Amino acid sequence: MIPLTLSRYILNRFLLGFGVSLAVFVFFAFCFDFLELNRRFGGYDIPLDNFIIVTLLRLPFLLVKILPFAILLGSLYTFFSLNRHGELIVARACGCSAWQFMIPVTVASCVIGIIGFTVINPLAATSYRISEDIKSREIKRQSSVISISEVGLWLTEQQEATSPLPPQIIHVRRIDEKSSQLRDVTIFFFTSDYQLERRIDATHAIVKDGVWQLENVHILNQGDDMPQKQNVLLYPTRINFSLLQDNFLPPESVSFWNFLEFISIMEQTGFSSQEHLFHYYQLWLMPLLALATALLGVAFSLHSHHHRVRDVTLGLASGFFLFQGAALLENVAILGRMPLFAAAAIPPLLAISLSFLLILREEDA
Repeated sequence: MIPLTLSRYILNRFLLGFGVSLAVFVFFAFCFDFLELNRRFGGYDIPLDNFIIVTLLRLPFLLVKILPFAILLGSLYTFFSLNRHGELIVARACGCSAWQFMIPVTVASCVIGIIGFTVINPLAATSYRISEDIKSREIKRQSSVISISEVGLWLTEQQEATSPLPPQIIHVRRIDEKSSQLRDVTIFFFTSDYQLERRIDATHAIVKDGVWQLENVHILNQGDDMPQKQNVLLYPTRINFSLLQDNFLPPESVSFWNFLEFISIMEQTGFSSQEHLFHYYQLWLMPLLALATALLGVAFSLHSHHHRVRDVTLGLASGFFLFQGAALLENVAILGRMPLFAAAAIPPLLAISLSFLLILREEDA
């Protein structure tokens, strides 16, 4: 068994490398995200503090993405440092194998992964939603707001930016993505003092650019006893089908603890939940991914002093191919070509298998 003092020493080295790597990654992520926002919207008359606030609120979301890379670099740093000072040679001479002195790093990585999806992810989901809301209102200047509940989809829209009237409220019971149709649509119109002025109900609506074609319409004005019936009514709106899809809550904006409920609501409403379900599996497997990147760092840093640059390059390249492969399998799974859970689990399992083979080879050498 590895001595406790050596375990703490290796753990401290790993946490130092992980912390420094994470801080550097977060700094560059903040800079790139801020510059990208400024590049896209800097030509408009938008205060600089809006860009800063949105970028800061997106940092927890970026942190979740960065964690595996920071673990990989922290693991590489730890064992290259131990190798450079001959400390691994002394540990081996004392009877410790690679399987023993990599325990502190692998355990710490799994703990970081668990914290990532149980604590950081809910925080990231909340801050991401707030940042997107600020970006929509203050930067993009969008007048439409979209939200989902158990009874369907709710939308608000200001018809004209200069209009003194409150926005219309639209309720959609179900969405048919294939035919770009909305089922059981209700639109509420209000007066300037927020009194209900008119209500329009339609059995379904065909979504086109700039207009919805409402069919089987009932119009009830305030003070009328009976609704007016109309076969077809054209409702002018800026909300098209792509806007509904683009502004719908992305997987990153949903907390791990609310995913199953949210996926159920999506399926009831008619949206595809494949992307969200895949992200839910990825969150569950985050400790496995953290373990995989830690083991890759160990596998490529156990060699002797020779070929140090080559080993670092191979370690970083292996991490790059791991995440590229995961992205490729995600696209394949969302298209229905393979099970979602298998697509989420295969990349970290392959990385762990490769790492074990490399460590076994080094131990037998």
